[in-house]
Formats: sequence, C-alpha cells, structure tokens
Amino acid sequence: MVTTWNRMSMVVDRYERLAICQLKDLRTFQKRVMQFPLEDSRSVRRQIHQLGDQLESGLKQLLAERENLDETSQELFDARVEPIRLVDEYEIFEIIMTYFIICGRYSQETDIKLNEAKVKAEEARLVADATARLNKEHVERANYDLQHGREQLKKALKHKTSQVLPSFSF
Repeated sequence: MVTTWNRMSMVVDRYERLAICQLKDLRTFQKRVMQFPLEDSRSVRRQIHQLGDQLESGLKQLLAERENLDETSQELFDARVEPIRLVDEYEIFEIIMTYFIICGRYSQETDIKLNEAKVKAEEARLVADATARLNKEHVERANYDLQHGREQLKKALKHKTSQVLPSFSF
C-alpha cells in the first residue's frame, strides 16, 4: 500500500502540532520543578517520562509510515521530518537534563541540611552530657559540703557543750 505525499504531509503536520503541545507541557513541568523543587518529584518525574515516551512512540509510528511511501515521497518525508525529530530530541534531552540537575541540586542541598542537623544534634548531645556531668559534680560537691558542714556542726556543738559543762560543777 503506497501512501500519497499529501496524506503523509497531513500526518506529519498533525504530529508536529502534537509534539509542540507535548514539548510545551514538558517545559511547564520543568518550570514547576524549578519553582517548587519540594513538590512531589515522583509524580512530576512520571509525567515527564510519560510525555517523553509519548513523543518517542509518536515519532516511531511516524517513521514507520515512511516505508509506505514511494522513493520521491520518502525524500520529501525525510526532509520534512528530520528537523522535527532533531528539535524533539534536543528539547526532550534539555528538559530532562534540567530536571535531573535541579533534582540533584535539591538532593545536595537536602544532604547539606541533613549534615548540618546531625552536627547540631551532636553538639547538643555533647552540651547535654557536659551539663549532666557538671550537675552531677555539683550534687556531689553539695553532698560533700553538707556532710562536712554536719561534721563541723557536731564538733562545734561538742566543743561548746564541753566548755559549758565545767562551769556548772557541784
């Protein structure tokens, strides 16, 4: 079955319009990722891959139709489709790479914040340990001072009672 160039030209035009819309959607996802890197990346990544797969499968279907053309029409087809294919591949590559660069940057920033939090937690733990050690030392010192004070008080009372008793001798 030989397809005419006029019919194939309409198919190519339709694919080109579809590809332009899908590339526009990809750019929208790219902008959303750039503006809101915390957004659900799994969902955005799935949508980006779906659009990329749709573009790729559409191009494969279009290229498969090339075999149904005569030789002259195949040359016209190649001249018409090649620029579209190159633009699609370039745009998809650029958008996906930008997405992964942004995700990588976000991942690095998250790792840095995580490491900073770990350092702060370790510092807080060390401060808490030092405070607990100081509190324990203060309690021990207070107990020692209290015990020593009691001993001194007993000695003073003993000394005072020994001085007071001889003055009351009968």
